[in-house]
Amino acid sequence: RIREPILSLRQVLFTHFSLSSSCSLAWIAFSREARISRQFETADGALIQAQKHSKLPRIGLERARLMHARGDISEALRLLDRESQSGDVSSESESLRATIALLLGKWFEESGTKESREVIDAYRTAIFHAAQWEKAYFFLGQYYDKLLNNVNQSSSSSSSVSSKILP
Repeated sequence: RIREPILSLRQVLFTHFSLSSSCSLAWIAFSREARISRQFETADGALIQAQKHSKLPRIGLERARLMHARGDISEALRLLDRESQSGDVSSESESLRATIALLLGKWFEESGTKESREVIDAYRTAIFHAAQWEKAYFFLGQYYDKLLNNVNQSSSSSSSVSSKILP
């Protein structure tokens, strides 16, 4: 509630002084706040305003996060995949590339639509782009742990089945 008037003032000032990329970043921040507050229509409108001022790759990232928050994971994955494939991201920082790769990995894992190799590759891509970023290592390790637990459970269940069948 307190941040919204401040963000609105920033948007007006950036527009007045013709600072289009800064204005776009302010609209993205406004959209993020609206998304976190679960005001999806407001967040969508803020992203449209951000696109009017600039074509920053962060707009696509925020739109994907908005789709994910709405529960449309397949659309969010499609948008993120398009952002990772586009040439616009190369002009942006490596941290943006890492963020996109990390979200792809997390959402691949959440949706269960991709093979484990693709999830691991997404996490490794995030590590490649931001080697100092602990979050990517954490999620990769967490995913490896999940895979190990699944293997251990399947091997213990198969041994219990074989012990019931064999005398």
